[in-house]
Amino acid sequence: MLMHRCLRHPSKEVLRHAKDHTKGFPKGITIPTTTGLCPGCAQDKMPAASHPLSNTRAKAQFEQIHSNLKSFPVPSYHKYKYFIVFFDDYTSFAWITLLWEKASAITALKQWLALIKNQFNATIKEWMSNAGSEYKSGAFTKHLKDAGITVLQSAPHMPQQNGCAECFMHTIMDKAQAMRLDACLPQSWWEFAVNHAAHCYNRTPMSHLKWQTPYYLLNNEIPNISHLRVFGCGAYVHIPEARRVNKLSPKSELMIYLGRGPGMKANIFMRNPNTLFYSDKALFDEMLFPRCPPGQSKGKPKGVTQLDKSAPKEQSLEDDTTPGDDDYTPPEPPIGGSAPQPAGAVPPSLPGGSGPPQAPPCSGRGSQISRSSACQSSSTSRSRIT
Repeated sequence: MLMHRCLRHPSKEVLRHAKDHTKGFPKGITIPTTTGLCPGCAQDKMPAASHPLSNTRAKAQFEQIHSNLKSFPVPSYHKYKYFIVFFDDYTSFAWITLLWEKASAITALKQWLALIKNQFNATIKEWMSNAGSEYKSGAFTKHLKDAGITVLQSAPHMPQQNGCAECFMHTIMDKAQAMRLDACLPQSWWEFAVNHAAHCYNRTPMSHLKWQTPYYLLNNEIPNISHLRVFGCGAYVHIPEARRVNKLSPKSELMIYLGRGPGMKANIFMRNPNTLFYSDKALFDEMLFPRCPPGQSKGKPKGVTQLDKSAPKEQSLEDDTTPGDDDYTPPEPPIGGSAPQPAGAVPPSLPGGSGPPQAPPCSGRGSQISRSSACQSSSTSRSRIT
């Protein structure tokens, strides 16, 4: 123990080799195969407990439900700050409910349990969650126990014990963030990204389900994904006649696709300025992201209108190619000499030409009125000068 402390608390293996590869090592010291407890090593070197993946899974639907709650630093479009997830261990199907406050978790639980009983005629056997305050409240645990559900909770500060729900949270947030950032959408639109990510997750084949989808295992029906589009892309959405300003208004507008509407056969769109619009008729441009700057809009077709685009660059007179340049009549200089020019100023010239302005000829192209006015002005100037 003495040499262990002198050599700054090494392992027993290091002490055995130090005896043969260093000078001055005390002779006659036998390195024990087992050592007593070192307080310094115990306080500094103790690692966290390992949590290997569990190989046990539920054998039937709703036999075990995992739950977790996620908070966000930015309120969503509808001012939500949290969402709670209910994850079925057997099918891997997930339900997500948006919350304004943590205290609403008990309400979300009651509504979800009623949904499962009414739609699937099933009851929950086990409930697994973390030790958060929303799950440890008396009303929450009482409602679970009154329904005959076994309550399992992870130890405090041990989220690994609720690993199934934690892994789902990481997966959903990675998908939602990737979609939102790819489409250049603001942070407050996270609620649409999360809902769309969960919608796609339930319809994605998974290896641990032998490449079945959670939707199939829950409903015994292969999901149809023909309605899915690129999240955040542009779409020309049909405007009903009752919503148009007048009969001359366009029949469609460019909007942003935000996923499928809950409980309806319609898509959610964001209409300018920041107004939700639901429609089942739209022409999608899945290579256009209207919220992205023009330089970042991947695959932007030429000539497609964009929302919030910058004002067009003003065209200079010298770049103007419209007909009628030959009719240009410069202003007459004042009698008695030209007006004083600022230092470094360039005398005005005809568009596309150079040098000082000259009086237009009395013959050539242009309107008859312009030619007669120019000739009269030129003769008057010569008579006054003489």
